Amino acid sequence: MSTLASSVPHASLLLALQLSARPLHERELAAITGLPEIRVRSALRELSLQKHVAAAPAEGSPDGGSGAPAWAITRIEPDLLEDMAETLCSACPDTGVPYHMGVLGGDATLEDCEIVVRFIDDRLKNNEPAVFACFEMVVQFLLRWGRAHMDDAGQKSWRYAELVLVVQSMCIFSHHYLQLATELSPLAYELSARNGSERFMPMIWIFRHYLQLFSGGEPPLTDRFFHGSEKMRHFKEQDMQDRIPVFEGIENFLKGHFRETLQCYARRPAQDHWWYKRFFEPLSFCASQAAMYLREYPLATGIIESARQTAELAGERLVAVLWIAHLCFLLLRKGALDEAIVKIDYLLNCVPPEQNHKVASSAVRALAVYHHLSGRTDAAYRVLRNETLRAAARGVPHSPFLDPLVLDLLYVFEQRGYPPIPRYEVEATIETFLRQPNRQLRGTALRVHALRLRGRGAPAEEVVSLLHDSLRELEPTGDPRELVLTHHELANMLEAMGQHREAHQQRKSVAEIIGHPLDENASYRTAAIAATGEAFPALVPAPEPEAEDTPGRILLDRCHAAFNREPTSYRSDELFQHLLDIAQQELQSERAALFRPTDDGRPEFVASVNLTRMELESDGMRSCMEWLESILRNAASTHSEHQRLCLALDVGEPYPWLLYMDSAFTSGMFQRLSPALLRDLARLFAAEVRSGLRLELVRTEEASQQQDRLLAITRQKDGDMIPVVGEGLRASLEQALRVGITDAPVLILGETGVGKEIMARNIHQISLRSGPFVVVHPASMPESLFESEFFGYERGAFTGAIRQKIGLFELADQGTLFIDEVGEIPPLIQTKLLRVLQDQRFMRLGGTREILSRFRLVAATNRDLWKEVREGRFREDLLYRISVVPLTIPPLRERKQDIPGLVQAFIEHFARRHDKHPLPLSPEQQRRLCEYDWPGNIRELKNLVDRTILVSDKNVLTDRDFKAQYSEISSATAAFDSVHSLEEIEKNMIRKAAEQFGNNHTKIATALGLSRQALYRRLEKYGIRLPE
Repeated sequence: MSTLASSVPHASLLLALQLSARPLHERELAAITGLPEIRVRSALRELSLQKHVAAAPAEGSPDGGSGAPAWAITRIEPDLLEDMAETLCSACPDTGVPYHMGVLGGDATLEDCEIVVRFIDDRLKNNEPAVFACFEMVVQFLLRWGRAHMDDAGQKSWRYAELVLVVQSMCIFSHHYLQLATELSPLAYELSARNGSERFMPMIWIFRHYLQLFSGGEPPLTDRFFHGSEKMRHFKEQDMQDRIPVFEGIENFLKGHFRETLQCYARRPAQDHWWYKRFFEPLSFCASQAAMYLREYPLATGIIESARQTAELAGERLVAVLWIAHLCFLLLRKGALDEAIVKIDYLLNCVPPEQNHKVASSAVRALAVYHHLSGRTDAAYRVLRNETLRAAARGVPHSPFLDPLVLDLLYVFEQRGYPPIPRYEVEATIETFLRQPNRQLRGTALRVHALRLRGRGAPAEEVVSLLHDSLRELEPTGDPRELVLTHHELANMLEAMGQHREAHQQRKSVAEIIGHPLDENASYRTAAIAATGEAFPALVPAPEPEAEDTPGRILLDRCHAAFNREPTSYRSDELFQHLLDIAQQELQSERAALFRPTDDGRPEFVASVNLTRMELESDGMRSCMEWLESILRNAASTHSEHQRLCLALDVGEPYPWLLYMDSAFTSGMFQRLSPALLRDLARLFAAEVRSGLRLELVRTEEASQQQDRLLAITRQKDGDMIPVVGEGLRASLEQALRVGITDAPVLILGETGVGKEIMARNIHQISLRSGPFVVVHPASMPESLFESEFFGYERGAFTGAIRQKIGLFELADQGTLFIDEVGEIPPLIQTKLLRVLQDQRFMRLGGTREILSRFRLVAATNRDLWKEVREGRFREDLLYRISVVPLTIPPLRERKQDIPGLVQAFIEHFARRHDKHPLPLSPEQQRRLCEYDWPGNIRELKNLVDRTILVSDKNVLTDRDFKAQYSEISSATAAFDSVHSLEEIEKNMIRKAAEQFGNNHTKIATALGLSRQALYRRLEKYGIRLPE
């Protein structure tokens, strides 16, 4: 290795310049390498003299126009890059950027890139310039890798697509690199299309559109975009099924389908993988915005506050600040102006525009909207104009906006004759909105365009036509604010044209949306405020109980109707989550949680809405949990405070369940509920909890019965299995220990009889999974019974189905599904098996909805499955699905040091079973046992010991008894040497056993290690008649 490559300062500087693919300032290089600037400057001069670097103009640098010199790499040999990467990996701590530059340098792979992405994901929250620079290096690496492997990525294309999506999801932290990361989308899309990873294409396209909305770029062609989530449904893998609600929710929001966005948010999966967690932030943003536009302010506030608090608890301050920016606009729409200005003031002072121009721009726009809603439109204009000009003078980039509230503000500015504000021209904003696939934005733009034409004296028919177009766009969105404004302005135009009946219909639509008629002479600003203010028409104190049509009765009826609309749940956790969703929505709380009592009277978390486990375990929730515990122990029926409510649900247990709800930004809401109404609600929700508990009980009983039946089938005749121990298995056991704690599918490879099932049980025990260990032998199961045994069935699904049956897949929920001898599965069953293994969802025969079973898959085989794939007898996609972690168990002949210990364990086990007293084997017998190759492996050895003890006619097992049985092994070995027919060997063994045991079928079968049925089949096959 050369002196240059072995120097950490030189290696880190050259790799930084190589990986960044652009000139870097000395200040940037100092931050990346951790070296003082003076040392960086000195090292760069040395490298310049060697012609490795040269001064260059710095374009696209976050350092901006600082005037400092920038440096670029001129030439570097590939071998030297490899040596420098090795130097950084060996000499630098693995907690810093230089080490990870070494990982990414040289001939790095996608696996190496994943290591660096994990490092960045963990460190972005610290807002370190060096980590952002490392993020840029990852983007550049992915750009180079994609271009270099466009046609030969093969199976690696799916990992490339995943990395691209994960990297793009991190752009919320650094908007400077947002546009650069967006360039990955068309590359990943094309690479996936060419290399058979079509399942990633719709996700790439949807997320590209989402990123371009925030980077200010042009939206992609919408023909592919509009069918993104629909195409995702064609792929049934579990990870794809989990992502459908996430990407479908984002897609629906971008289209302006807000109700559908909330439905996807409600179906989102648990955030149990680091790859996915950044995708949940865009989905949560879309859901909170959708709820805000639908005027479901409690839900929107709950989503925002939960995300903000979770980000703060995780130390991700920048993410928390972004959520505060979203909260500002929600408070403005609600009309909570005093609360909004406090948050706006915080944003204006906490983040300098140069550090995060998106937050700064949002804060300025929020302040302008605040002044406008407060009746100070002149002040709103001055704020927006002055701050925008000041930011432009400092070179702060513009953060694009897509909010109808801001477009309406700009229209009001224009109507008052104010000069256009750079970056906020009304005409350009309308054009931008009209190019979007979002119906809300297009409908808003059409309305403002129509009003501008009206102000310029355009024909009334043209204005009315545009307003009708606006309504057609807005109606599918359900956005009351935009619908009210368009209906109101359309009514005014129709009145002016003398079409009074049509105008009346438009005003009637306005009254239906806002709950009361709107003054015909209301200004545009007044109509907008009426359509956005907070209202709770149903949550008012109930009058006399005997009145039938009271608001309280209406609320109860709505809750009943909501429960009836929900599909039948097969799982109690789904039922409890539905209960919470209904409680949050109908009682309009921001957050909700359900707790069950422990044996010692403490609340235990069951489910939540907008309340994470991290929040529940935080110091901020400690007083709340103590409050809940006091309610639980005092058995109070209900407890209501200013901003929180707790219903004690009597389900017939010593302690009640607790339904908790709170609202930080909806003061006094729970005080509107009368005590009588609260008691009725508690009884209603308690009835649903009891239904869930009965469902749990039924499932537990059915699972117990099915497990007993399964154990009766699969339990070996010798009772509990004897652990496979020995030095020869050390490597396999260590590997099992490493993979056992994960959920990755394991494929255990080994010859027949090596102990694959015992290894699978070890993996299950290591995993600490709460569910059962379910052994499946599909190869011995008729294809006609596959679905009923594996999927289960409902009562009446077919003739003879007199009761519901839980299938093996469902039985393995939260446990381990062990598929033995998976290589012997017939092709038709392989196809059906793959579908379940891909998404872990299935439907019982005769059922009406899918069931999710969260089992961990372990499979075993004694075949060469890769050879089976090549010869067309095993599906390649199924092999990839089951062999994420292959684990090989060596045969007994390769670990003969384990034989003495195994023999002794077997002797002690079977001696206890048959009431014999064993003696230790002599060294000679141990030697002879170790000389034999044991083609049947542990199973053969175990059967030999069992047979020896069984046929012994003494209470004490002697060395002579064992020697007599061992002579049979010698005879069998000789038979292998002289006879090449397996049938002849089997016939000889059966005849020899018949000579010894006569007509005792049970002893013959036991001695041969066969079942009675297998013995009968062989007797008939070989024409052997046992002596009478």
